[in-house]
Amino acid sequence: MRNFMQSFHDGPPIPPPGVDKEHEATTNTELPSTEDIQPLPVQEPPQNSDMRQPIREE
Repeated sequence: MRNFMQSFHDGPPIPPPGVDKEHEATTNTELPSTEDIQPLPVQEPPQNSDMRQPIREE
């Protein structure tokens, strides 16, 4: 089945699964800015919820 499907592919041969690709060297070593990062909003339980009560283990 694999050879049948590869016959429709005009590009370079497709490596089988599990074959590692060559890794390219990282050229951009500048760290991204954290200026636009916002803290996560704090979620409070609804006012009529019992979630404010501690959990009792009996």
